[in-house]
Amino acid sequence: MGKGTMDLLGARIGHLRIDDLLGEGGMGRVYRGFDERLQRPVAIKTVRLSGEAEEAARQRFVEEARVLSRLNHPNICQIYDLVRDGPLELLVLELVEGRTLTAAMAGGLSSEEKMRVALAVVEAVTAAHRESIVHRDLKPDNIMITAEGGVKVLDFGLAQSAAALGAVRSVAPRDPSLFLAEDPDRTVAEPVRLPAARAEQGAEGSDRERTAVGTLSYMSPEQARLDTITMASDIYSLGVVLQELFTGRRAFAKGPPEELLERVRQGRTEPCDDLDAELAALIRAMQDPDPLRRPAASEVSRRLSDYQSGPSRRRRRRLQWTSAALLALFAVGSVLVSRFQAGRQALLAQEFTAEANDMESALRMAYLAPVHDLRPTFSTVRQRMAALDEKMRAQRSVGRGPGEYALGRVALALEDYHTARRHFQAAWNADYRTPEVASGLGVATFELYRLELSRLERDGGSSPGDLDRLHRTLRDPSIGYLGVGQNALSSAALSASDGDVASIRRPTESLDYVEALRAFNEGDLDEALARATASVAGAPLFFQGNLLEGKILRARGNRFQGNSDYPRAVLAYDAAQASLEAAAMVGRSAPGIFLELCELARDRMVLELYSRGEGNLERPFVAGKEVCGTVLTLDPDHARARYLLAELILRRAEGDGPRGQSQPSLETAPQLLDESLLLDRSDAEAWKILGHLEMLQSDWLVYYGRVEGQEATERVRRAQNAYNEAHRLEPEDTRILNALANSYALEGEILIREGRDPRSVLGRSMEVYRQAIALGPEETFPRSNLLLALASQVRYEVSTGKDPTSTLATSRKEFRSLLDAAAEGG
Repeated sequence: MGKGTMDLLGARIGHLRIDDLLGEGGMGRVYRGFDERLQRPVAIKTVRLSGEAEEAARQRFVEEARVLSRLNHPNICQIYDLVRDGPLELLVLELVEGRTLTAAMAGGLSSEEKMRVALAVVEAVTAAHRESIVHRDLKPDNIMITAEGGVKVLDFGLAQSAAALGAVRSVAPRDPSLFLAEDPDRTVAEPVRLPAARAEQGAEGSDRERTAVGTLSYMSPEQARLDTITMASDIYSLGVVLQELFTGRRAFAKGPPEELLERVRQGRTEPCDDLDAELAALIRAMQDPDPLRRPAASEVSRRLSDYQSGPSRRRRRRLQWTSAALLALFAVGSVLVSRFQAGRQALLAQEFTAEANDMESALRMAYLAPVHDLRPTFSTVRQRMAALDEKMRAQRSVGRGPGEYALGRVALALEDYHTARRHFQAAWNADYRTPEVASGLGVATFELYRLELSRLERDGGSSPGDLDRLHRTLRDPSIGYLGVGQNALSSAALSASDGDVASIRRPTESLDYVEALRAFNEGDLDEALARATASVAGAPLFFQGNLLEGKILRARGNRFQGNSDYPRAVLAYDAAQASLEAAAMVGRSAPGIFLELCELARDRMVLELYSRGEGNLERPFVAGKEVCGTVLTLDPDHARARYLLAELILRRAEGDGPRGQSQPSLETAPQLLDESLLLDRSDAEAWKILGHLEMLQSDWLVYYGRVEGQEATERVRRAQNAYNEAHRLEPEDTRILNALANSYALEGEILIREGRDPRSVLGRSMEVYRQAIALGPEETFPRSNLLLALASQVRYEVSTGKDPTSTLATSRKEFRSLLDAAAEGG
């Protein structure tokens, strides 16, 4: 009995009866079973679990189910169900009975049968590649020929899982001699230490600990070198299979393991010159050492079909093609160059997209796992992004569009929306204007818009000027790009089957999700919520849909809060909490979910503070502190989680401070913000919250503390420093200017209480208020605060016998301006 497996013969699991063992391999076991509910025979696959790699193995198993659910083709083994029963994970598959291609070749196949099998396998691979799925382990043992003559490609257990396997660092690397001594026809999918290629030997640390994926005798050179695996890698393996099928001899003759590994790495296959020249040329093209020069699966299918059609038809097609090519060459020679570049760009797009798929898969698996430190995964992904960026730049302009698009997709999966938008915009600017780029650009810009809008709302409401700026720079472009993506997805949905549409898992490729974002941007929360809910249907692992539901419901709660409708705001927040908790049940380690929960807790605290006076702050504070702590467990370097946690502490302190009974308890908030700013000193939000914290303490010391002014002065100056940093980063933010002016006004109040002349510092506060008014003429806060500063100066002048006439005249003028601004604002 293999390690990490369980004997299930004769067992009943739910409606499944397990009757017989069909086979056992490196990845697990396959049983013959019977589905008693649907009354049909099935194949039941179990995963092999092994020690510390158990969770990774489970994730690969779920990934295989996800991959197969996206494929609906007569030449690919169908998935029926994924069953979980306690510790058991069972994949219920179509039962394919017959013999493997290995056995069929040994028994002898006619030329017609060989061609029929070849075309069927190529069609299956073409279907997989159309979904951006790479098999990674094509070999005769994974191809079945049924008794009726049907052909099925099996075992997608390694598909799209290379990056995730590479992220498993807890498994000790195996000794190279053990790996090389194994059967070269056996599938490998675990971390190994492989010796460096001969050209690399002599360098220090040249042996590399990476993940070997596939079967050595059928691997592409890049697989054997542990380089990036793409759809072109499948084409190479398929060329090796076709050579063996048509010649009856292996492409890689058996030999000493180390010599075989070196031959595979260099792509030194056996010659196939005894085949027809056209067929041999196709196989050699498929086995080209350069992945970019290998034909796509659809091209292989076309050339095989042409070959099967016979010499006369092939000759006629060649003559037709030659005549057309000569005419085109003489008429528009430059078009050929353009087409060549377009073809090369398409190959690069295929390669870069496959790499992005791998990185997204690694992140998705990390997000679905229980709460753990994500930094090793993030580090690995960012290193791969840097390598992809270098590869893109090496291809110059032809690689810019697809490369930037691929990098944008990965940045989006990392929840790094600024970087994602930059890459998508670069792809768009490079004239790589596909619907996918438009959708990605729309999603990234949407997230940035919501972040900025949230910041304005929690600063006391957004002014018309601020909203106009946000709409012009973020919201409106997002709506436009999402519209382009929405139109393309609508067309695709009309031409696709229900199964095809339901299989989509990426936010940028889900019509319902993109429509939800667009409606959300346009302020139609009911339509946005309906579409977000629809995006989850048929996609149980798509936690982004539930997350979007939570964001929409939180926005609805904020809208009710702004209208002072406390009961309906509470109901909306409760609904948002339920949607976000549903998302967290799936994305157990997705930081974005827990950040949204933290924002929700902050909004609940604001509701309690300002809608009910002395509401219950402790409950949302404790809940918010817990979910912010979860984000910091997932990523201890997360700057935004730190300042959100500090803001929760600030809000609770605001609830304590105004009553004057005790000094506000700020716990570790300043330390959290200091750490946040060490991570990112360009974060204006963190600087602003730090200023608020210092001002809250200063305000209490001045008005309630009954202490000497030195500590209050030190704190108010620290607040000024923080606000000045925030203003330097966000020079057009009127709320930062208003807060900075308030800090100067408070320093003036301290000077008055100490019997010193405050007019210089009050003058500075008035100057900054006027800067804010110039930027936002329609805003009333800077105008009313300016009047308060003038009142403080009048009070000082009257109490010290100085003439207040000039200050009073200025006050009357500013008061009229305030009334005019209020009248214009309605």
